[in-house]
Amino acid sequence: MAEDDKIFELFAESCLEQLRGIEAAILDLESAGSGVLEAKVAAVFRAAHTIKGDAGAVGAAPLAALCHAAESVLDAVRQGRRRIEPGLVGELLAVFDVIRAMVEDADKARTRDISVETARMAALLELPEKLPAAAPTRGNDCAGNAAEPAFPDAAPAEAIADERIRKLAIPARELDILVDRVGELGIAQA
Repeated sequence: MAEDDKIFELFAESCLEQLRGIEAAILDLESAGSGVLEAKVAAVFRAAHTIKGDAGAVGAAPLAALCHAAESVLDAVRQGRRRIEPGLVGELLAVFDVIRAMVEDADKARTRDISVETARMAALLELPEKLPAAAPTRGNDCAGNAAEPAFPDAAPAEAIADERIRKLAIPARELDILVDRVGELGIAQA
């Protein structure tokens, strides 16, 4: 097995563990009382943040960008700009299903077009009380040609991912964790 494959395999194992916790916490959001809600949202945010950082470290920029988009929605919930409702929970579960599929396939993690998913997350931020029923597009024309994006001025997903990765600021605590994981990878490979 190539070294990159082994590193991605270790990354995938870690992410899948995080995703199990994320999915359970998201399902609990609707029924969580106000005292527990904040902690659950914070836990999902931290797990998504960890996956994003690890994805950037293994060169999976689209995966990192999609995690960032989900983080933005979770941050809006933490700050009280969004409230938990069934549509929001459904959207979060759907995006984390895509993240899971990307984690399970190294090629998808590094090359998948995530523009639809990031647009759906952006729509949640743009329209706080109106969740999209389908991928945000303006529809097909009479001839059945491809739909025009609802966010025509949005930058391509790859450009967004590249820009966010270049500007990644890692808190010291997170950097310590990352260095520890790299050390563990080295030990595991030996």
